[in-house]
Amino acid sequence: MGVDIEREMLFPPVFGYTTYGGLSGPGVKPIGLKAVSSIYNNTKLTISGIGGISNWTNAVEYIMCGATSVQVVTDTIMHGFNQIKEWTSSMADYLKRHNYASLDDIRGKLAGKIKEYSYLENLISERDSIDDELRKIREV
Repeated sequence: MGVDIEREMLFPPVFGYTTYGGLSGPGVKPIGLKAVSSIYNNTKLTISGIGGISNWTNAVEYIMCGATSVQVVTDTIMHGFNQIKEWTSSMADYLKRHNYASLDDIRGKLAGKIKEYSYLENLISERDSIDDELRKIREV
């Protein structure tokens, strides 16, 4: 929800009105991608990605993390339904450029790569340990 102070109107406008609602936008997208990947990795459910989707590349990100569909509410209210045609066309171009036959070919492709911070921290500390050992070997 927001206010356009120059035009003195609320956003997103629905017949001149708006409401407070769920949390969305770019700040929520990492949480949504993590949730989708976790569900994809642990179930056989059909997943609809939602949160922070404002262009076709965001939609592809959710699909690569395991989503079967995406939901785009705020951006559709702000820019209308015509953007869906452009998104569909851009996705088709993307698939063609990367030699994929359909979205099924990329669905879940990156789902197993999203890890907890502690996992990454452990990888870094293991790498630091290896670097320390290499330095010691080189010093001799």
